[in-house]
Amino acid sequence: MHIKRLEIGFFENNCYILTCPRTLQSVIIDPAADAKHILKETEKTEVRYILITHGHMDHIGALQEVRNQISRAWPGDDCWAGENDPILPRPSDDDWG
Repeated sequence: MHIKRLEIGFFENNCYILTCPRTLQSVIIDPAADAKHILKETEKTEVRYILITHGHMDHIGALQEVRNQISRAWPGDDCWAGENDPILPRPSDDDWG
C-alpha cells in the first residue's frame, strides 16, 4: 500500500491517498480543499472510494467536486462517513464483500 499525504487548503488539512501498487486502485481520505490537486494526484489510479473522518467543512471542502469527477468513471455509492455523521451515507456489511 502506498500512502501519500497532501497538505491542502487554508488550514493545511491532511488529505490522504491510499493506492494499491498492484491494482492501482485508490482511496481518498478527507478531500478538504483543492480538488484539482487531489484529482491530479489520483489521475493514474482508479479511485474507488472517498472516506470522510467527519463532516466538518475543513474535511469536505472539495468533496463534491472530487466526487463529481470520479463518479463519472465509477458511479455508485463511493463516499462514506462514520455512523455518527448523518451528512453522508455509511457502508453496509454487504459493501465489504
